[in-house]
Amino acid sequence: MILRILIGAVVGAVFGYIVGWVVEMFTNFNAALLGGLQALTGISGIKTSALLAAIGFILGILGGLLNGMTSHRRQRYRY
Repeated sequence: MILRILIGAVVGAVFGYIVGWVVEMFTNFNAALLGGLQALTGISGIKTSALLAAIGFILGILGGLLNGMTSHRRQRYRY
């Protein structure tokens, strides 16, 4: 289960970084996304790729944890 969490975290962070890098290519969308983030939270001066990498990291951990829990349950009741 720990391995699934670690792999999920790494894959989520890499995927989030790549998506953030692609979003940064579209300047108007990137500015709107960061402007909305600043209006909601007050956070400014952050790169989109770093933000989405952090979000991907957290979602990867949660996804790996969920996958590990459901996989263990499926193996337990398998005939």
